[in-house]
Amino acid sequence: MAKENDQRIVSIQTVEDTKAISDEVLNAERQEIIQKNGNDAIFQQEYYCSFDA
Repeated sequence: MAKENDQRIVSIQTVEDTKAISDEVLNAERQEIIQKNGNDAIFQQEYYCSFDA
């Protein structure tokens, strides 16, 4: 939608782009999500804007 309308802006930034969360916290969060769900798909979605999993 934003790509077709010059009145809107799209900016997709991952946690690596913003540096908003430290590597230590990210690693802990990823491990917790893996333990809970068996994979890191939710982590990839939330922190890396990836919906491929």
